[in-house]
Amino acid sequence: MSETFYTILTAIGGAKLANAQVNGTAVNFTTMKAGDGNGAYYSPNESQTDLVHTVWSGAINSLYIDPNNSTYVIVEAVIPEDVGNFYIREVGIFDDAGALIGIGKYPETYKPTLAQGSGKDLYLRYIMETSNASVVTLKVDPSVVLATKNDIGLHNDDPAAHLAFRQRGMVKDSVRVATTAEISLSGQQTIDGVAVVAGDAVLVKDQSTASVNGIYVASTGAWSRRSDADTAAKLVFRLMVPIKEGSANGGTFWCMTTIDAITLEVTDLVFEQPFARQALIDTVTTTPYTIAVENGVLTLTEV
Repeated sequence: MSETFYTILTAIGGAKLANAQVNGTAVNFTTMKAGDGNGAYYSPNESQTDLVHTVWSGAINSLYIDPNNSTYVIVEAVIPEDVGNFYIREVGIFDDAGALIGIGKYPETYKPTLAQGSGKDLYLRYIMETSNASVVTLKVDPSVVLATKNDIGLHNDDPAAHLAFRQRGMVKDSVRVATTAEISLSGQQTIDGVAVVAGDAVLVKDQSTASVNGIYVASTGAWSRRSDADTAAKLVFRLMVPIKEGSANGGTFWCMTTIDAITLEVTDLVFEQPFARQALIDTVTTTPYTIAVENGVLTLTEV
């Protein structure tokens, strides 16, 4: 059975936003809650003052106006990797008075915990349509703000980023892609959904013989280690490698966690991801959806 996913303003939320526009004040968003709908989908309505069954509540990470539509407010939050063991089917936005401003029906998503074998943070995005997005502001504790994959990607493209660490060799120049499985270190090939060609830099991290892991430059023939990572002296503990592209690893960092003294081609080189971001909608991309806005309601409909 197909489901329609959407976000709406509650009656309280609509009244608060309208009042703020008339009086020249603002509504301060502070909290996002996620719920499981008490075990099933339901249709959120304007009269609600809370979620049906809250499984997580946390500070909003960021709030901004959609650059392509000035009436859309995009609200984002992150559920940490150590929190989970629940499903998400509903999401709500609350202001600094604890009022439910907007509520959404979301595609069912399971949030695991580290103990269950998956430690990724879960990135939630909520899109709210308002007649005047400027009346919405964010009150947030800066200590809880986390970076999204897009933030990381933009940051990695800044040539001044990590300058001090680069000078010490701790942050390497970005690579185009990172492997997701063992590969042949020769020839042009597809890695993480990207067609790698000669000259592309690749983080190779999944070889069965871990001593051959590292940063390589692709070639039509045999690959070679990139010049900034081709000797033991250039491979320092906790060196970081930014990844530009890829369906699984694009926009992420990977760190080398090998502590032992390194002998190139002998010592195992181990790369781990210190943090990750997972967009909620990314978990349902195998199903086609259509998006529409009608009478102030944004809908995401399963085809």
